[in-house]
Amino acid sequence: MRGLRTPLGIVGAVMLVLGSAVVAAAPASAAACKESPDRPVCVADLQLDKKIALQPDGSLVVTARLECDPGWESSDLTVTVTQGQTQGDGLLLTSVPCDGSFHAVQLAVAPGVGSFQKGNAQMNGQFLVFNLASGDPSAAHAQTKGQVRSA
Repeated sequence: MRGLRTPLGIVGAVMLVLGSAVVAAAPASAAACKESPDRPVCVADLQLDKKIALQPDGSLVVTARLECDPGWESSDLTVTVTQGQTQGDGLLLTSVPCDGSFHAVQLAVAPGVGSFQKGNAQMNGQFLVFNLASGDPSAAHAQTKGQVRSA
């Protein structure tokens, strides 16, 4: 997140090529972080670990890294894991400090329909935060492929 706050004139946009995916990191003034008329943006970040732990009871444990700016309060993390016809959701009420640093948390995801198996899965997550002064909400989102493995 700190790199996103660097003025465009100094650094410009940085492109990183990771495997076949291209990830763009750009300053806050770029299109990805432009102001929204209805809510603040770029005040939180969410990273989902690609390793998903399959528990003996059939549930999953997902590890996430959360970051939010000072002046904000962490609220909750929701993650949906989809594997073929199987899907499950998890909710974690977070209490990570909003200090500009990443903090690791783990979230349990129970299968809602079907049974999770070892193999590839798709994860979608949202990390919700609230502004301490105004109460305005904002959120970070992540979407990634992961690998379900035995715990």
